[in-house]
Amino acid sequence: MLVPDRFDYAAVRSDGFDLAFVDESGLPLPWERDEWVHGGWSVLWVKIDVASSPNVTAFTMYYGDPLSGDGSSSNDAWREEVAGVWHLRGLEDSSRTNAHCMEAASSSTTPTPGQVGSARQFSFQALRCGSPVGLDGIFNAGGTAMAWIRPNSFGEAGTGRILVKSTALTGWDFYVADGLGSGADERISFAYGQANGYSRWDTSASSITLGEWQHVAVVFNAGSMAAAPQLYINGELVPSFPGITGSGSWLGDEEDDIFIGDNDALQRAFDGAIDEVRMVRAALDADWLAAEHRSMTDTLLSWGPVEDRP
Repeated sequence: MLVPDRFDYAAVRSDGFDLAFVDESGLPLPWERDEWVHGGWSVLWVKIDVASSPNVTAFTMYYGDPLSGDGSSSNDAWREEVAGVWHLRGLEDSSRTNAHCMEAASSSTTPTPGQVGSARQFSFQALRCGSPVGLDGIFNAGGTAMAWIRPNSFGEAGTGRILVKSTALTGWDFYVADGLGSGADERISFAYGQANGYSRWDTSASSITLGEWQHVAVVFNAGSMAAAPQLYINGELVPSFPGITGSGSWLGDEEDDIFIGDNDALQRAFDGAIDEVRMVRAALDADWLAAEHRSMTDTLLSWGPVEDRP
């Protein structure tokens, strides 16, 4: 994030088109301009391929060339396994999947200040993002879904949906929950359909706080049903427990649309704000999810002094 107390906006073009990023070798880095507010808070995402370049510990931002063109590219800024990136300033998907959303309820979500730039307020509304091939089966061989949430309540029927790709008992649901009938109060839950019923895993009671921003994530591998889903809150793996246990094979989600803020029947609405929703076709580890949290709480990077361009 660029903020006035550590970045001189007077030195950069008003549209930000002169920004550029390079790694320690001087090679250009892909990046996305999520939100640009000249003189205010701006949100930029820079792709650093740590998997193939583990020694990369620094990168440089250049600016000040009045003749440079806009180097921002949302699709190029995200790794190939990232299947969906919804910043929720608008309804667009920044990943290569291009699963742009549309309003699904009779009334529309509204912009609201988020954890990272702008978010969307869900007061019993929903977004439908379709079912392109790139979003199908992210959990088939190990995947991750995550979002920032600020719930006002636990939503419709006490189970407000954050992110859903399901119909009836197929696919999966990721949601906040209160009063599930087994003492499951103020938690996050992840449920998935199986050949015989469905399974649901819950975090401990009182693990979710109303009115505050929290980062929540689920890591699940449907190809290894014996392994329980892993649930994370604010970048930390938290204990989880089976609330309902089904049996049989994973039914998949290939026929199901993605919904943000409700289920496909529009009967389990989320009540509050949602920001930075992501789906990843990889089972991210604890270090990666801790870094995700730090990157969106402005604690991942340290900033060096301004230098003259060589």
